Amino acid sequence: GVLQQAAQNFGERAQFLGVVYQDEAQNAERYLKRKGSTYPQLIDPSSRCAIDYGVAGVPESFFVDPNGIVADKHVGPIGPADLARAVNSMLPRGTP
Repeated sequence: GVLQQAAQNFGERAQFLGVVYQDEAQNAERYLKRKGSTYPQLIDPSSRCAIDYGVAGVPESFFVDPNGIVADKHVGPIGPADLARAVNSMLPRGTP
C-alpha cells in the first residue's frame, strides 16, 4: 500500500507507525502476518490513543513532528503525493 511504500522510501528520515483501532490483537496479528507490514503496528486496546488524537473514523493519518506536535492530519485514504508532501514539510531543509 501507499504507507508501506512510503515507509520504505523515506527509510530513516521518517518513522511510520500504525495503530490498530477498535480491533482485537489476535485479529490484527493474523491480518498482519498474512499481509505483512514495513513499519511497526501498535495495538490500542482501550482506544486511548484514538481518543487522545480525536480519531473520528478510519483511515486517518497523523503527521507528528519531532517535538510531538501534530503538524498535519489527513482524513480518508491518502495518496502518495499528499503523503510525501506532509512528510517532506516536516523534514529539515536539504534532507535528501
